[in-house]
Amino acid sequence: MRTSPSLIKEWRELAGEDLHIWPDLIHWKSWGKDQIRLAEDYYAAGANGLCFFDAERTAPRISEWEITSRLGHRDMFEELRNQIPTHWRRVPLKYLNGLATKYSFNNFAHPDPLLSQDIVSP
Repeated sequence: MRTSPSLIKEWRELAGEDLHIWPDLIHWKSWGKDQIRLAEDYYAAGANGLCFFDAERTAPRISEWEITSRLGHRDMFEELRNQIPTHWRRVPLKYLNGLATKYSFNNFAHPDPLLSQDIVSP
């Protein structure tokens, strides 16, 4: 369950600056602009920083890690928003080690039209 910015604000008002508040962003439930907006809301409510559960799982996905790894840099939020379209890129996989991936889940019931007509399907 995500911590609401209003709860952070309430904690900040009750405890003052003696309390360090580091809400969990739960980054795998939000992406890109949503992450930045939520981080801004947390900081505006009085959070000292952010913590991330399972952050190591986003490291292999550079498009996600590119945003997550910079959410501590409050002065970069506008720049991050402008960079987001360049981070998510989809490249269709047509072949993997010489094997066509077009019909990868039907046991080659359909010959790949990109391959030679000489190939006989099993």
